[in-house]
Amino acid sequence: YLNLVEYEYQQDVERTKAAAANLVLAYDENIRRNFENIDEVLVALKQEIEKNGFIRPESITRIYSNQSLPVLHISVLDEKGTIFVSTNPGLLANNRNYREYFRQHETRDLRLLLVSKAVPQQLAQENAVWTFHLSYRFNKPDGSFGGVVVAAVNPLYFAKIFRQMDLGEEALISMQDLDGNVLARQMNDSFSAGMNIAGADLYKHVKEAERGFYSTTSSIDNVRRFVSYFRMPDYPIILAISEKETEVLKLFYQRRNAYYWSAFLASLFLAVTCGLLVLLEKRLREANENLDRKVEERTKELDSANAKMLEQNEELEAMNGELEALNEALHRLTIVDGLTGIANRRYFDECLERDWRTGLRQQKPLSLIMADLDFFKMFNDTYGHQKGDECLRIVAGVLSGNAMRTRDLAARYGGEEFAVILPDTDLAGAMVVGENIRR
Repeated sequence: YLNLVEYEYQQDVERTKAAAANLVLAYDENIRRNFENIDEVLVALKQEIEKNGFIRPESITRIYSNQSLPVLHISVLDEKGTIFVSTNPGLLANNRNYREYFRQHETRDLRLLLVSKAVPQQLAQENAVWTFHLSYRFNKPDGSFGGVVVAAVNPLYFAKIFRQMDLGEEALISMQDLDGNVLARQMNDSFSAGMNIAGADLYKHVKEAERGFYSTTSSIDNVRRFVSYFRMPDYPIILAISEKETEVLKLFYQRRNAYYWSAFLASLFLAVTCGLLVLLEKRLREANENLDRKVEERTKELDSANAKMLEQNEELEAMNGELEALNEALHRLTIVDGLTGIANRRYFDECLERDWRTGLRQQKPLSLIMADLDFFKMFNDTYGHQKGDECLRIVAGVLSGNAMRTRDLAARYGGEEFAVILPDTDLAGAMVVGENIRR
């Protein structure tokens, strides 16, 4: 049961790993496509203002018409951080020189798309919403800092995509930058952003591989989770899906419980069987004692009768016949192995010699199966002699169950060694029985 449970657990984990990896790649494709669209717009604005020194009205109009961009606004800031062009007229003349992305571009020419961490942003006549910024620096003709073209990305757009896939209770999908700043995070109907998780196990794994799958136990709620992650090659973004193990492997745990119940019932059955065997052994011992007592009494009676009445020879012969029958019953009791309930070594030797002679006389084959329990000493040392005895009884039952013909005999040869005598059986037949026993 333990090996089966472990095997099925590993199989289900592998299936979960493959499904999560495919899902992460699907999210990557959607997010990358949106980033590329925004990137293309920002590059066009950057090139236009560097070339012409201004933004044409139709450029902004084109941005307005592109309703598929998941942005709150696209704006152009001058060298002082003042917004002088924006798809949101309400932001004109606002100053953003305190923003992190502006300060980084002002300090040096990065010559690449900058992804800033998520921050709350207040839009005109609306509640504050979370946003993160994609931005480029543009330069004046002399190469000095001219300002920034920036897109305020709406992370709720990506959260909506995350919610479309029902991953189960408390599944978490997140998008974060390489410094651990969460850009969008969705768990059930709860959205969050802005926190820093640079100390999480995720970043230890990202350092080792750009994509992967691992399991971890939360130090907060002690819940075990599977995490699948992927670092986007074109942008400094990490995508991660975290799922509860008990939710993902729900069917496995149901099967495991069924296995455990089966094992419990089997153990209960064996315990009851052992109890009955103990009781039977006690009854047999009492019967042996009574039989010995009766034999002794009858022997005395026969000796007395023989001495007194030689003429009662017929009666004496009848009494001797009864005595032989009792001795035969006693003999039958001595041919059974006390632990396993099958034939013992003594009776095995008798039967093998008898069947050997019969086979020679009748010119018929005789097959003998010898069986030995692998690693039994290690099993006995690990689990104790009671479990070892229980194991021997189980094996004896299997051998006895496969020695189905009247003349077949299953016997305990000694210790953890067993034997099966198969009269009138060739090698092929013995191989079939042996394979059934081994399986």
